[in-house]
Amino acid sequence: MTDPNLPTSSTATTAPSPVNSSENQASGITPEPGTFAASDSFGDEVAALVLEIEKQRASMRARAADDEALSNSIEKFTRDTSAALTSVSESAQELAREVKRNLETMKEDIVQQVKARVDAANEEMDMRISSLKTAPRSEWETIMSAWPPLGRSRA
Repeated sequence: MTDPNLPTSSTATTAPSPVNSSENQASGITPEPGTFAASDSFGDEVAALVLEIEKQRASMRARAADDEALSNSIEKFTRDTSAALTSVSESAQELAREVKRNLETMKEDIVQQVKARVDAANEEMDMRISSLKTAPRSEWETIMSAWPPLGRSRA
């Protein structure tokens, strides 16, 4: 009796049927040398490899999720930092504007005070000049001796 899976002539070649097929196991065909034997240990090895691959995939998915979470955290930190810097910058600009306003106000106050002092000194000088014009010469000499020489202050 001939096996339907075997070639009918010596020149014909066919692809071997799967080693682990149930048909080969039922017919009692033994694998050729160099091929895996249809055994439980081979199935166990394949199952262990599949399990290891699934573990690696799960580990890679977990790492990808961790990387995504880290990336999201970095993006959030960047946005928060940018917003904080913008806020600080805006606060600093507002503070600078307020300081500038205060300095302008102080400058105006100082200018007004100086103008008031100059005006008061000018009035005093005008009064002295008026009094000198109408005062007798002796009084004029007394007034002039009380004034400091021009360009020098009293000690």
